[in-house]
Amino acid sequence: MMAGNSHGTTGFNYRSQKHEHIVEVVVGSLLYWAVVFLIIAIIGAALGFGGLAGTAMEGARLLFWIAIILFIISLVAGLVRRGRP
Repeated sequence: MMAGNSHGTTGFNYRSQKHEHIVEVVVGSLLYWAVVFLIIAIIGAALGFGGLAGTAMEGARLLFWIAIILFIISLVAGLVRRGRP
């Protein structure tokens, strides 16, 4: 008999796949919002709203770097997990 769920995967593999999917969704959402803030900053700058453009640009920059950091952490954790026997 196979241990795990009805799909034939073990509990460990199922959890790691679920974790990778959650990290993917979070990083994807952060990048989405970073692009939204970037577009708002560009439109605000074009219309002469300097304060709005600056604030939106800082928000976009912050979200972008958080997404990059989470991606690197996820990548390192995945490599470490694969290295275990």
